[in-house]
Amino acid sequence: MGTSEVILVGVDGSKESFAAVKWAAERSKLRSCRLHIICTYAVASYAAATLDGGYAVLYDAALKEGALTFVKKSVDVAMA
Repeated sequence: MGTSEVILVGVDGSKESFAAVKWAAERSKLRSCRLHIICTYAVASYAAATLDGGYAVLYDAALKEGALTFVKKSVDVAMA
């Protein structure tokens, strides 16, 4: 890769976000640049405040696992 340019695309699990990944992957190949795929998540502050600490950790772990699933699927879409 001869450039430091990066195309950044976010995914949320929707078919539209996976279409965005496909578009971004095609553009990154055309421009010979890196592709970064992200998915963000957060435990809502009201949920964390009302939950026992143990439940908040479990909730956070489930959200993180879901986000990682979307990113992994996006990598497959980008590589196709």
